[in-house]
Amino acid sequence: MTHESFGVTFAEGLSPEEIDAAIASVRERPVDELVPTIEEEAVRSLKFAECLPEDLAVRILQRRLRDAEALAWVLKQKVRSVKLG
Repeated sequence: MTHESFGVTFAEGLSPEEIDAAIASVRERPVDELVPTIEEEAVRSLKFAECLPEDLAVRILQRRLRDAEALAWVLKQKVRSVKLG
């Protein structure tokens, strides 16, 4: 799966039912459990990265980048599926 600001692309071969199940599983999770993925480069770019344990640096960035209100709103929106090709 890949994603960008306006959509999510799933691997070829997945059925619409499998995609619907994946989306439903994300929607069922508490918003507090949904945190952004943090790249190593972002951790290294922290001002005091060398002074922090990596797991703490990741948690700091996840808190900074997370928008729980916006995420909750997005998860309530209707899903539109488009098959290309």
